Amino acid sequence: MKERWRALASLVSEEFGIEVQPSYEGWGAGWDPRHLPLIEAWARGEVESVPPEVRKPRGVVFNVVDLMRSGEDLALSTVRHEAGYLLFTHFPHWRIGQREVFRAGYVPTSFVVLIAVLESLKTDRRIAERIPAALEPLRRRYSEVIRDIKPSYPHHQL
Repeated sequence: MKERWRALASLVSEEFGIEVQPSYEGWGAGWDPRHLPLIEAWARGEVESVPPEVRKPRGVVFNVVDLMRSGEDLALSTVRHEAGYLLFTHFPHWRIGQREVFRAGYVPTSFVVLIAVLESLKTDRRIAERIPAALEPLRRRYSEVIRDIKPSYPHHQL
């Protein structure tokens, strides 16, 4: 079983040029420690722009527990999507806290929901352009995500 996760991590690592590791504790990303003060200053609004090398994390950690019941294609697509979303999403969108809003269980605004959906679609389009075989698993991933949505507000049905 561990070999499956190492192989998946190795494949995604080669595709995106970052370190990718499996974890049983959750999802995450790590930035170069040299850039942390600059990232924190940017998040507080003290700095308006950051250099491109600061925007790219050194690595991504994916949650094995979330993917255990998934097939190979779906697990790979999920990790690709999360890594691509992290790398391709325009950095200021992270500033509005969209990931933290969703993960913490807060009710997001319509704007945050729309940005998250559009950025997810853009990320998957980029992945499908680079890796055409990834298109079908990405579509299946969306079907599963949409099936589990329980809309609380009209904009959640988007």
